Formats: sequence, C-alpha cells, structure tokens
Amino acid sequence: TSEPAARAGMGMEFDLSRVHVREEGMTPAEMLMSESQERMMAFVERDRVDEVLAVAEKWEIDSAVVGTVSTGGRLRVFHDGSLVADVPAASLSEDAPVYHRPIGEPDWLAEVWSDTLDFVDPPDLGESLLALLDDPSIASASWAYQQYDHMLFLNTVIGPGQDGSLLRVKGTDKGLAVSTDGNGRMCYLDPRRGAARLVYEAALNVAMTGAAPLAVVDNLNFGNPEKPEVMWQFKETIEGISEACEALGIPVIGGNVSFYNETDGIDIFPTPIVGLLGLAEPMPTNPPRFEHARPEMEVWCFGPEWAINLAGSALEKVTFGHIGGRPGPADSSLALAAVATARVLVNESLAASIHDISDGGLAMALAEICIGAGIGAEIETADWRHLFAEDPHRFVAAIDPGATARVVEIADEAGIEAHRIGTFGGDTITLRAGSNIATVSVDAAGTAYRGAISGRMA
Repeated sequence: TSEPAARAGMGMEFDLSRVHVREEGMTPAEMLMSESQERMMAFVERDRVDEVLAVAEKWEIDSAVVGTVSTGGRLRVFHDGSLVADVPAASLSEDAPVYHRPIGEPDWLAEVWSDTLDFVDPPDLGESLLALLDDPSIASASWAYQQYDHMLFLNTVIGPGQDGSLLRVKGTDKGLAVSTDGNGRMCYLDPRRGAARLVYEAALNVAMTGAAPLAVVDNLNFGNPEKPEVMWQFKETIEGISEACEALGIPVIGGNVSFYNETDGIDIFPTPIVGLLGLAEPMPTNPPRFEHARPEMEVWCFGPEWAINLAGSALEKVTFGHIGGRPGPADSSLALAAVATARVLVNESLAASIHDISDGGLAMALAEICIGAGIGAEIETADWRHLFAEDPHRFVAAIDPGATARVVEIADEAGIEAHRIGTFGGDTITLRAGSNIATVSVDAAGTAYRGAISGRMA
C-alpha cells in the first residue's frame, strides 16, 4: 500500500472521559478546544505503553491512555460512553480548509534596504561597547533567571547565561542541550534571511555545549495578517525556518503563532522565536564556560571572512538609533562547518571558553567572556565594523597556545576560516581597529552588563 493511501485509511478513536482536566463539568466541546498549557500527546507502540506511563509516574506527571489509532479514516470522539464527534480524519489534515489571504511584499522594503550605515564615521568604540553592555535586550538576564530554580534536580551542567544550556540525562552518558533565539530587527529587514539565521544561530549555540542539533520548536509573532505585507512576512519567515532546518536535517516538532499584535494600527516587527534541542552523546567531560578563560590564552575567531554589514545590528540601533539596510544571507555550508568545528573543539576540550558572534558582534562576545572570567583581553581587526557586525556562522574561543596546531587542523577539515586575533590577560578590554583604539575596564564592563536590567527594575 502506498504511503498516501495508508494515511487516507488512518483514523482514531478518542475517549474524552480519560483526559485529565482542571475543572469539573467541562463539556466535550470545551475539552476539545481547550488550550491549557503544559500538556502533550504521544503515540506509543502497544508493547511500550506501560514503560511510558511508568516514566510519567516517576516524574509525578498525570498520564493516561486516551485513544487508539484505527483504520477506516474516521476520527471518532467519545465522552461518557456517547459518541460526540464522528468526522473524516482528513478533514483535520489534507482536506482542512486553508486561508488564502492576500500576500504582497511591503512597498517600503526597497527603501529600507537602501538606507544603510555604509558611510558613517567610526563611533567611539569604548562608549559603543559600554552602551551595548547596558542595553537590556542583550545584557545579562541573570536578574530574571536567578529568581527561578534552574538547577533541575542538580542535573544542570551548563546553566543559563552561556550560549546554550546542557542538562545531564541521569543514568546515561548523554546530555540534552537547549537554546532559544530571536531577533525582530533582522526579521523586519528580511524575514526569510533573519529567520534562517535564527535557526543556524540556535544550532551553533547547542553545538557549543558539544551537542548535535536534533529538533526545533518555534513561536511566531506577527502583526495583522489581514494586511498583505504581514502575510508576506509570515510566509517568508516560515520559508527561512524551513530552509535552515532542511539544511541541518532536523524537524520542526511544534510551535505556535500569534497574530494581530499591533498598537494604533502599527504592527510589531515579525518576531519568530526559535527553540532548538540538541543531543550530546556522550556528554563532554569538560564543557567550556565563559569563566574558564585564563591569562595568556589566545583569542581565536572562527567563521567567514570579516563581516562589515551592520544592517539590523545592535550597534546600529543602540549607537546610531537607526534600523536599515539588508542583513547578509545565511550559508548552509558554512553553517554546517561552524557547527561541526564547535562540536569538535568542545568534545576534545580544546576551547576553554566559546561564544557565538551574534547580538553586539565580536566586541560584545569578547566582553561577555572577559566579564565571566574576570580577566581582560586585547584584540585587533582591520576595520571597526568587524567588531560590531553580526553576520552569521562565526564564533570566538579562548584557546591554549599549545592547542593551536590542532585547532587549525580542525577548522581546515571542516572548511572554515580560523584567525588568531588577540590574547587574554590584564584587567581591561582593548579593541584595536586600524587607527581606532579603545580600552574599557573589565569592572566597568561587568557593572554595565550585570546592572542593565536590575538597575531599571529597582
């Protein structure tokens, strides 16, 4: 039997009486339409049902067998012994009604793409770095996550505040890594490129824990879908996520969409949030953290040729109060190379600290390592824009001088550029870009970074 034919004959019998509810007296319609949180369904082979229920019981999660897959192509729903719904299963999938809303590229897009910062004078590099560190949207989120238990039965190996978190799977040598990423500015300027870059960024973040990307969930937030330009943003975002997931070979296993987010007729930026799960098997013995960088270690940058595009960057917004230009595209080959390189560096314990270059660019990534480790660093680039551009598939790492030969070999094998750009040490962060030089004390950087949210919440 062909796969489509098999799907066409598949149905389900479902008993609402077995479903756990939070309120008594709910009607069948209310139970079918309820969107209460913290619930999930699983399709389980009959001979493994008891095993699955035992796992749920161990973690004190209510669980029940609520239905069975059947033949005949019908979805039959029962409640207290009565049949309350009997519909073709395909009416909820292949034959479901589809909206065909008008879709049109925004008429303002070409003008926004041409509105770039290509010819601005260099800003004060030190002041710009401090301003980025003080921006609540990219500064330390510790004020929030320290209010909650993030140790999770003492299974947390890499906690919040790094690129990705890593959780131990007790009784095994495995670890689960997670990362969530979003950037409304990038997706406003180019939703397809911005969304694809988010998936690749999240994949790189879990790779920096030693994990391989495994699956994606998304949270898609948009304005009024009755406007053709918003539907275009939505379509382009989905295409971008799809293209990146296909290149990585990972599925989108869930998500949600929020429309009509507007105030006084002004739509929010298209803001997809990507959550990515990774599997470390085995879990690295000594995973890197920002605080592991030490004096005399070298600062290495991995990724494509030096980026100068500031479109959608944090510097563009914070320093220049501007949002314009077109972000650079993702590159699937470079994305895979960056993920592979990061995983090998971590799993061979060659990187003491490792950090993706994203919000705030290279300068911000370096500063976060320095703040975590409590030491300074000095780096040199040819162009000041190299310090703040946020082009994808790039990361920075603290490498012991004795490991550099192997590091270069790994990068060469993966097909990715690797540059030594400086050293760690001292108590200041020194940025050199041609004739532009700036020095920021680690203490001042840490004060700005750690107090950006808490100071505003006082």
